[in-house]
Amino acid sequence: MKFKNYKSAIHNFVDSFQSVDYSKSEKLAFNVLIHLHNHKINSSATFDFINRIIEPAEANTNESKQLLNDYIDWLPEHFKNHNCDLNKLEKLTITISADIDKAYEPTGMNYC
Repeated sequence: MKFKNYKSAIHNFVDSFQSVDYSKSEKLAFNVLIHLHNHKINSSATFDFINRIIEPAEANTNESKQLLNDYIDWLPEHFKNHNCDLNKLEKLTITISADIDKAYEPTGMNYC
């Protein structure tokens, strides 16, 4: 086990979590932000993978719980593939946010 591998393991984990790829979960992190925005709440959410906590409370929906659990389930395999010991991890939180009011559809890219 090399501690230098943790940086790439965590980077790849976070990249996958916030992507629009359904390979690890049927749910998308971005949809949590849309849910918050639609309820007039700041579009920012924090996922704590060690303590299994989602904040704010309004972001703690069945869908976001499934997303969190799907990624927690994948974490041991992912760390093993990076030659990292998951038990050495003390903290793993991801905070995602978006200013959805400033989002726009690029010219020629309908429904983007």
